[in-house]
Amino acid sequence: MTENQIIKKTNIRKIPSALLSNRGKIRENNEDRLAVCNFISTEKPARDILLAVLSDGVGGHQAGEVAAQLGVDMMVEAVNSLHSLVDPGRTLADAVLVANLAVLEKGKNNPHLDGMGATLMAALIIHRTLYLAYLGDSRAYLLRGRSICLLNYEHTWLSEAAENGMSGFQDTSRNHPMAHVLSRYLGSAHPAPVDTRIRQCKPLIRKKQDNFEKLTLRKGDRLLLCSDGLTDMLTDDQIRATGKGKPLELSVEHLVQDALASGGHDNVSVILVEIP
Repeated sequence: MTENQIIKKTNIRKIPSALLSNRGKIRENNEDRLAVCNFISTEKPARDILLAVLSDGVGGHQAGEVAAQLGVDMMVEAVNSLHSLVDPGRTLADAVLVANLAVLEKGKNNPHLDGMGATLMAALIIHRTLYLAYLGDSRAYLLRGRSICLLNYEHTWLSEAAENGMSGFQDTSRNHPMAHVLSRYLGSAHPAPVDTRIRQCKPLIRKKQDNFEKLTLRKGDRLLLCSDGLTDMLTDDQIRATGKGKPLELSVEHLVQDALASGGHDNVSVILVEIP
C-alpha cells in the first residue's frame, strides 16, 4: 500500500460473496475468468468495498482465456491502487480502457495471441452504492425480493439494433443467429466507449430517467454477475428462483448445475454478492 492510497485489501468479507466457474459439457477449455476482492477504506469512517469482475473469453478468437485473465487482473490492480473515491465509476471505466490496451499489446507481441478478445463486467460496491463498467454480453442482475432486474445493456449487434429501434429486432431472443455477435469487447482495435449505465427497471423506479450511473442497494439485495453460459441456458425467472432463498454458496452451485442440466453448451460462470 502506497502513502496516498485510501483503500487496502482485507481478508474480512464484510460484504458476503460466492463464485463458481465450470467448463460446461461441450467446450474443451474454460475461457471464463472471475475474481472477487474485498477492501476497506482508510478514511474515517471506514467503508467496506467489494470489487467483482467477470470476463468471458470471446469464442472464435485465439486465446480468449488470456484476454479474460488480463481483463480481470487489470481491474483488480486499478482498484487496489485507488487514490480517490470521488468518481469510482470513472475509475472503473478508465481501468477497462487500460485493460483493452493491455490485451492489444500482448496480442501484437505474440502472434499466437493476436486477435484475442473477451467480455468484461466489473462491479464496484462501496458500502451500499453500486457502480458498473462493462463491455460485451456478460450480465449483471439485481435480485430484490421476488424481482429480478437486468442492470446492464448488452453490446451485441442484435441488442444494439433493438435499442436503436430498428424495425423487426425488438422481440428477438438469444437464439437469434446475431445474438452473440459482439459490438464492443475487450481487445478491440477500435474500442467503443466503456458502458457505465445502470438500466431503469421496476424494482428501481424512483425518477423519470432511463439510466443511473450508480445505484443504492438495500439490505438483502443480491447482485449476480454471470457469463452467457448461464443466461443462454436459463430464463430470468429460473435464475431468480435459484439465486434467492439459499446460502450464497449453495445458490451459486445450483445455478451452475441447472445450466449444465439444461445443456451446458458453454463455460458457465457466476458471482453472487449479498448486501448485509
